[in-house]
Amino acid sequence: MEQTIRAVVLRRREQGESDRRLTLLSVELGKVDAMARGAKKATSRLAAVSEPLTVGRFTVAVSKRNRYITQVQPESAFPKLRTDYHRLTFAVSLTELYAGLLPWEHPAPEEFQLLFQSLQHLNDSENPLTVYVWAACRLLAISGFQPNFEACEVWSLPDGSRRCWLSPSQGGSISSDSFVPADRFQASYEAVIAIDRMFELETPPKNLRPAIECLELLFPFWKNIVDAPIPATELARSEAKGTEGLILPKRV
Repeated sequence: MEQTIRAVVLRRREQGESDRRLTLLSVELGKVDAMARGAKKATSRLAAVSEPLTVGRFTVAVSKRNRYITQVQPESAFPKLRTDYHRLTFAVSLTELYAGLLPWEHPAPEEFQLLFQSLQHLNDSENPLTVYVWAACRLLAISGFQPNFEACEVWSLPDGSRRCWLSPSQGGSISSDSFVPADRFQASYEAVIAIDRMFELETPPKNLRPAIECLELLFPFWKNIVDAPIPATELARSEAKGTEGLILPKRV
């Protein structure tokens, strides 16, 4: 039996001498694995379309144990994602987060649409870092993992900055009279407010002044939620920080 699904390639793994196993995020089936036979060969018609970030209509044959990709009609190339290292880094990180977060074989029209929209914005925006932070926030929101900042207590430091205590294991901000979780860290109040507003935005803002601080705030939450290595997101975090001299969250 064959089925055509609209999907984006989240990741690929080499399988044997000539095949690839692809993780797809599809509208109809959600996150699924499918084999692309012969895709490692340069002459294969599946070679180019088995790359991460490929969006198209995949014809999939279903056997008792596996799905096999028989044909692909590409839809979107996102040319700037392929030629701009920073955009590509952010895009691959997003596919990694989707792959790590979403359940298997559960229809995902909203998640697919958000990823497709995020990749379009990453391709077109003059500020891809802002788009990346927005996209990571929106994924947390629609998947039910949005941190709760209602318990946020703010205090001022001698340098005039304002800080909050956050804890991924506790699901967001923690009050001063809470027990002290091992994973708690400090974040600027400005970044907390910016992230909280980002959850509700349907499209990314043009600019986000504390973008790097926001990324630092989000990273511990993503590590806690995915609970698996996220090397592409580690790289995106490192690339975003660059030479900004950002002070990393303090753990106590």
